[in-house]
Amino acid sequence: MRLLAIVISIAMMIEFSVCVPTASASEAADSLLKADRELAAQSHAIGFVAAYSKAMAPDARKLDGGVPAAIGHDAIMALMARYPADLAIDWTPEEAVVADSGEMGFTWGHFTATFHDKNGKLITEHGKYLDVWRRQSDGTWRWIADIGSGGDPAPA
Repeated sequence: MRLLAIVISIAMMIEFSVCVPTASASEAADSLLKADRELAAQSHAIGFVAAYSKAMAPDARKLDGGVPAAIGHDAIMALMARYPADLAIDWTPEEAVVADSGEMGFTWGHFTATFHDKNGKLITEHGKYLDVWRRQSDGTWRWIADIGSGGDPAPA
């Protein structure tokens, strides 16, 4: 429940700062959605952990279920090092929302994760995610918080 409260708080802070979308906020949202889609494509090309770590801000937070929050690059890399070696995550960004300032935003969407368990059985999990992003001075986006929830039924 605490994780849900954090997610709602972050979303509300960003949503309240959006109020009336401007052309620049709309362009920023398009740019952020494109960045998330490019990250998903890069995950296919080089693997989830490699792609995700390249897009991470140094002060990021990763909030996986069942484990303490990982804060900062080293802690997140240590957490992801425990992921199954053959983990593949396919995700589809559904929406990007960006503050009027164009400096922060979030994306959310659906994911499917596949990996083999210790007995070699293929495991498939479905869920939703919300990533909070911060725009860098060079215009690129880096994720600063990643939150996922599993247990969704398979998409129809």
